[in-house]
Amino acid sequence: MKRWGFFAKDDYHLVAKIVFNLTLPGAIISSFRGFQLEYSLLSLVLIGLLVNFILIMFALAMTRNKENVDKILYIFAMAGYNIGNFTLLFVQSFLGSFGVSYPLYV
Repeated sequence: MKRWGFFAKDDYHLVAKIVFNLTLPGAIISSFRGFQLEYSLLSLVLIGLLVNFILIMFALAMTRNKENVDKILYIFAMAGYNIGNFTLLFVQSFLGSFGVSYPLYV
């Protein structure tokens, strides 16, 4: 849309503010409509914490004799699958809470 002249170069900051300050919180709030806590799904949180802890320990073991900069890079790179933290809200709005965790039940 910038190529067509609809947005100027400086409009990026305005659009980013709208998305991060209005759209994302609105999506989070609307995802809680009809929310029912299922305690069995809290086990997924524990599994996620355990897996991340294992990945951090693995990254530290791999970089035992390296500099701190390399250790930090490996720790962040090991947990790169966490893109789900940003997409779960949108996927859940389309598929519901069981749609997000469906592969675990199959």
